[in-house]
Amino acid sequence: METRKRKVIIIGNGFDIACGLPTRYEDFMHASIMDCIGDVSKYREMDECSFSNSVFTIKTGDGWSNWPQSVMRAKEEFQDGKSLKCTIDILKNSGVFLSSKDGGLGELMVNMVEPVNWLNIELAYLQALQSVIGYDSKKSLNPSIVSRLKQKVQVINIEFNNLKAELERYILKVENESVRDGLISYESIFESLRGFFKRLLFDYPNSDGQNDNRYLIVDFNYTSTMAELVKRMQCESFIGKNQLSYVQIHGKASEKGGGIIFGFGNDQSKSYQELKELEIPELREGMKSLSYSFSGDYAKLKDFTSPFWRDDLYDVHIIGHSCGNTDQTLLKPILTSNSCRRIFLYNHDGEKGERAKLLNLDLFFNSQEELLSKVDKYNSERKLPQLIRN
Repeated sequence: METRKRKVIIIGNGFDIACGLPTRYEDFMHASIMDCIGDVSKYREMDECSFSNSVFTIKTGDGWSNWPQSVMRAKEEFQDGKSLKCTIDILKNSGVFLSSKDGGLGELMVNMVEPVNWLNIELAYLQALQSVIGYDSKKSLNPSIVSRLKQKVQVINIEFNNLKAELERYILKVENESVRDGLISYESIFESLRGFFKRLLFDYPNSDGQNDNRYLIVDFNYTSTMAELVKRMQCESFIGKNQLSYVQIHGKASEKGGGIIFGFGNDQSKSYQELKELEIPELREGMKSLSYSFSGDYAKLKDFTSPFWRDDLYDVHIIGHSCGNTDQTLLKPILTSNSCRRIFLYNHDGEKGERAKLLNLDLFFNSQEELLSKVDKYNSERKLPQLIRN
């Protein structure tokens, strides 16, 4: 009897970026700054102004009458491909300064202007918690100390929840505006990627030439992009509707809010274990792994990757995901399982991107030998096409 094969396809933020959506951390932070300031034309004659949102405060210095023009220049240069650091530098040199509202996480964010991705923000949340408790988790905590700790942690958690709410609103806004303004089209994205997905899904024909294998797409993004493409794939002749399953493991941005899972997700890390030893629940509220139980998607993922018989193997294809430490709780069991046969990495930036993913994956495995025995050899042709916004 021929064994039916399975494939897990992991989709990360790099996929949305490749499809033309501005979903990088730099995009979000730049937009948050500009939205916070708003229309600068009405401030041309004013020297001092103050703006704020739920995460940070922006103030202009006394005597800097040209700051509105500098804001406009920073916006234009970012649209032309300049970095977030360039934006911050232009503003600072014109007397426009960012500061956090409550310190802690906000302070880390406003100083994080070098090229970063979302896992750095999740790590920053953990660092903010550590800065409150210190590293001596073995000291005796009397009720008074615990009470003060809880108050400080509550401020950080509120700040982090505000950040999540800002992020969810941003994702919803840029996706709706991109579709509305014709900057992206799900239909055109699918047409551009039809060949890519056909090769990805139909490469395991059985001896009779038929494909009755099973595929699971695990989408880590908050947008509708992959869900819309899955609908179209399930209507194609090269894949049966019942062969392809889809989970949006971290939720979807919604108008109601509260639809996304965002936070630190490595319960085996030393840092998390130090927090856990204190037995203060508030320290673990922002750990995203605990939110998986509220969705049936996690159970569907576990069912798909659990072996039903000895030879029930699967391959994993990682597309646009950095394999960062903050998703280790979810990814490690999938990748290190004996049922995982091979791991295929897709990169748009060649050997540099491959090496970065390998360095992250190295933290998942007990030995590099185990890692290298699973990861397929580097292939410069194995990459996701980078689509251009209309």
